[in-house]
Amino acid sequence: MKQSVLATITRVMLYLLLFVVLSCMVAVTFSSRWVNLFFYGSPHITAGVQLFLRFFVYAAGAIAVWILVELILVLRTLSRDPFIERNCRAFFRMGIVALTAGLLFIASTLVAFTFATVICAIVMLLCGMFALVLAEVFKKAIEYKHENDLTI
Repeated sequence: MKQSVLATITRVMLYLLLFVVLSCMVAVTFSSRWVNLFFYGSPHITAGVQLFLRFFVYAAGAIAVWILVELILVLRTLSRDPFIERNCRAFFRMGIVALTAGLLFIASTLVAFTFATVICAIVMLLCGMFALVLAEVFKKAIEYKHENDLTI
């Protein structure tokens, strides 16, 4: 089956986002002073806070990479049959990971408060709940599809 233009554009954007996230993770490794200045407005942050922020960026980056890879794998099934058990589990995993990222963002606001971090926390929590609902929708669709296949 021929792939739609929208699916192709989405796939290209996901690969681009994957590249950007990995590049940011590498940049943080080598330039903590720049990260402190860019995100928190001060190049002088205590060592404990700096260590937490570094852990936070790596954890958030790993979560973003995980979600992007899951989305890329789900997109691969669009040309065949997207209503498969693997996609249902993928949405469930993405939901749990996104909720975890939301909690991580909330923890980050307790250490170094920014409004952008609060907004990111809210967005990640909403995305996590959306992915869990989508997993349930896919689960029902798979049941209906399986029942329909047995009927014929």
